Amino acid sequence: MPEPWTDRELEQWNQCWNEELTRENIEEFLIGLPDETNPDYYPQIKELFNIEDTEIRNEIVNNIYQSDELKIQTDGHVDDVRFAAFYFLANHARRKSNTEDFLAWIERGRQDFQNRPLYQYMESILYREQNKYPHAINKCRPVFNEYSDNWPIAVGFAHNIIHGIEEELVGANQKKELAQEALNTIKMAIQSKPDYGKSYLIKARALAVLGRFEEALDEVDRAIEKEDSKKEDYAERIADRYFHRVRIEVSQQKHQLERQTREVEDRMDNMQSRFVQLLGFFAAILAVVFTSTQIAVSLGAQEAVGVVIVLTGGLISGFASLSLLLPGNLDMYRVITVIGFGLAGIAGGVYLVMSTV
Repeated sequence: MPEPWTDRELEQWNQCWNEELTRENIEEFLIGLPDETNPDYYPQIKELFNIEDTEIRNEIVNNIYQSDELKIQTDGHVDDVRFAAFYFLANHARRKSNTEDFLAWIERGRQDFQNRPLYQYMESILYREQNKYPHAINKCRPVFNEYSDNWPIAVGFAHNIIHGIEEELVGANQKKELAQEALNTIKMAIQSKPDYGKSYLIKARALAVLGRFEEALDEVDRAIEKEDSKKEDYAERIADRYFHRVRIEVSQQKHQLERQTREVEDRMDNMQSRFVQLLGFFAAILAVVFTSTQIAVSLGAQEAVGVVIVLTGGLISGFASLSLLLPGNLDMYRVITVIGFGLAGIAGGVYLVMSTV
């Protein structure tokens, strides 16, 4: 397969098309594209979007797609050129956000191209646009696993995952795991293509799902910085970036409010627990006082003191143990210390009583 066109060659092609647009020079461009699994395949096909006469361009590319032979003599395979024409036209429909046309192109190419990896990738994008999850993930994951070094496929796969999470098409117990998978995937894409702004936006959305909001906002800002102001859809891209920035900020505020609500509820639980403990403690003190008075009348001094100590130790240990059963946050070290102190009191009281026998 040919090597990707160089930047200089792409500039020459754009100049050529704007001077004279013919089927022959578009065919020659498509024939010279690298293999479809090459990361430069789609970025180079997108050069056709720079052609000013879009109506004639679409007509020529459509004719190439429908033809079983090429106008120029070449060693290139006709099916490869037809697939390149199909891939451009399907992406053209997708870029216009026309899901019906996009679906029509996917159906049109199914018979001829369904076994090609980029066709399956495009099919997963269609499922994403239709909110058909997990079809979007299951269709794209094998393609990504086979061509993990292809950064456009990595971006699409991570986008499929994050879209499904944000649209609440996955179970709550899967969100964190899938968001981490998307984050790992998009990091690979960024490493391969660090200047592609959309990757940073997807990374930001994955971080937001994981609750890392400050990092997410930084990545949105980086995505905005990476956008090329010379592109026709620059304003639309920037608006999309700011939309997601606001969305992340709202999620962050919601997360903070939920955390503060939980903290208030925890404090209320602690207050209720302490109130119940105090009521029980005072009731137990009254019981000990009453019982001790009754015992003191019928026993000797040492025996009475020993019994009172036993009852007090039992009160302390029982009260501390009860706190383990009540809701609220506990200082476990302090609870264990109090229980130990109570048990020591019981042992001391028993010793006093037994020493009189």
